Amino acid sequence: MSVHGLPSLSGLLGTHTYLAWALAQTLALAVGILICPEHRRAALRSALLAAPFGLISMGWVPGYWQPVRLASWLRTGPEDVLSAFATGGLIWLLGFATSPACMARATWRGGWFLRGNLVLGVGLGGGLLGLVVGLSPLAATALGTALVLAVFGRRRPFLLGPALRAALALAVVHGAILWAILGVWPGFLAQWHPSGLAGIRPAGVPLSELIWAALTGLGWVVFIGTALDLQPPVGVRAPAPDAAPGQ
Repeated sequence: MSVHGLPSLSGLLGTHTYLAWALAQTLALAVGILICPEHRRAALRSALLAAPFGLISMGWVPGYWQPVRLASWLRTGPEDVLSAFATGGLIWLLGFATSPACMARATWRGGWFLRGNLVLGVGLGGGLLGLVVGLSPLAATALGTALVLAVFGRRRPFLLGPALRAALALAVVHGAILWAILGVWPGFLAQWHPSGLAGIRPAGVPLSELIWAALTGLGWVVFIGTALDLQPPVGVRAPAPDAAPGQ
């Protein structure tokens, strides 16, 4: 215990390790923005759009895991929103930071909300259908992602390269952060359902987490690309996103 009877920070994070994980993801996003400052505005927009998706985590509880949260409402909590925020920003950086030309014509002009909800409807609809027919949360996520790629990805094939980069890179970053968290608080694994820990664990990290990260990277790039009406470059090298017209 620390002074005045309050628990120490290490004790707090030891109990609420999911919070430590979400904070570490947010730190990784901050580092990424410092490395790629020209993508700051776009990455933060992606993060803000992603934050409400933390509420979808209710579909993963308790069949996949049941983390300890600071507060809980409908089986979600602040950690879910913070983690989703960080993940949305990281996906933008990991998918687009090496290919700024393909997002130079992104805008927030009318229609982005409708386009985003169309993608959301397809993805969530597929995922919910999977849960209804008895698929695991991870398999249901894979179904929703596959439908998003099939319906919207083929309409914007130039997004597939960034989507694949984001999928692979997020799996690495997500896995590395979780590996570090488990190194400090190995008991965190007890918050997963046994089915979520089945199979191999690369470096002690559940394979399901790496698959989830890859699926999220794939689906989010197509979501954000469709919602913001990203367009491929037209003949010349385009400016960085923050310098794009209309932004």
